[in-house]
Amino acid sequence: MVVDDTKAGNIAHLVPVIIGEDDGANVQIVSGLSAGDKVIQDPPDSLIEGEKVHVQTPADQANAGGK
Repeated sequence: MVVDDTKAGNIAHLVPVIIGEDDGANVQIVSGLSAGDKVIQDPPDSLIEGEKVHVQTPADQANAGGK
């Protein structure tokens, strides 16, 4: 899933991709994503197409560790 940041907010969208190599730990995406796409890593099963999401950056995660 990717995040589409529109005027309506950050919306989750299911995007079909084509995978290349898969070594069990990493998967190569050969098409379906564009540079700059915000990919939702390990989305929960409950996340549905069109649902609003909150984008958390690595900086947000680092700052949350001290709170």
